[in-house]
Amino acid sequence: MRPPRWKALVDKSIAACCAAIEIYNKPVVPHREETFAILVVAAWELLLKARLIQENGNQLKAIYETEAVKRKDGKPSKRRAIRRNKAGNPITISISAAIERACGLPAKSLDTACKENLELLVEVRNNAVHFVNEDRDLAIRVHEVGVAALRNYATALADWFEHDISALRFAILPLSFDGAIAAQVVPAAKRSQQAQNLLAHMERAIAEAPISSDGRFAVSLRVETKIVGAGTPDAVAIKLGKGPGAVLVELTDAEFLKRWPHDHKQLVALVKKRMPGVIINNAFHAHVRTLRAEERFAKDRRLDLSNPKSTLKKTYYSQAMVDALVARLSGSGGGGHA
Repeated sequence: MRPPRWKALVDKSIAACCAAIEIYNKPVVPHREETFAILVVAAWELLLKARLIQENGNQLKAIYETEAVKRKDGKPSKRRAIRRNKAGNPITISISAAIERACGLPAKSLDTACKENLELLVEVRNNAVHFVNEDRDLAIRVHEVGVAALRNYATALADWFEHDISALRFAILPLSFDGAIAAQVVPAAKRSQQAQNLLAHMERAIAEAPISSDGRFAVSLRVETKIVGAGTPDAVAIKLGKGPGAVLVELTDAEFLKRWPHDHKQLVALVKKRMPGVIINNAFHAHVRTLRAEERFAKDRRLDLSNPKSTLKKTYYSQAMVDALVARLSGSGGGGHA
């Protein structure tokens, strides 16, 4: 029996995704973040088009662009025909159109967080094609968005096509193993305007990222590596997440401060370092109050850990809070400038 038409696109999509991972994980490859983004976007585009073909009775016309047929007088008629390129082959829809159509599917539609993640990758891809984006901070953002894209991809592949890729080494190495990123003693090069614009856009999008409906998809994921030994007896029990099904996780004081390392004074200092002209006014504090409601940005800690009834608390902030606050201030002008 002849395999369905969408299967060839799925196989090609997986090949493109594996190529992206292979390029990224090579020790020294020029423009590897840009190349990774180009290949991952191609992999996702093929996967989305395979999904649309699958949901439309295995018909290729589900991904073809159409145009109005011209009448004899040169005016467009109501009839439509498949658009063709100079070689005479059908032109398929763009990835943006494929994303929108996949979001509108009646069953197993594309998740909102996954859509936002893809749109960020497409922006990186587009900028990579037209500009050179060599920038340390941008490389970190691409890694965070890329990790999320790969996890989203594996989840969607299993949901839509019941395809298990657990046998593949489907992960990109964390940046902590990357000498170019880890060696912070090396001063960063002067950032181009194009890279600055792209980085600001990504930081705003990540800060305002939608939450996945079921928690299986993400816009951005930060991977951290650390060397750990045996567990310590002074671990403090903290319940992460909400609801009766939340997982009980043991965090030591040191582990707590790794996740939320900054107090308010340090938070302000870090924002000022990123935005030298910022004014700490009511608008600034309003942004802080809004963001601190999310646990990924801020968490309270009792001042007296030996007294569980103590009501005295101090708020600590994550590095993600710094990024989100800078993104909001850059986008809205909130906080003002000197």
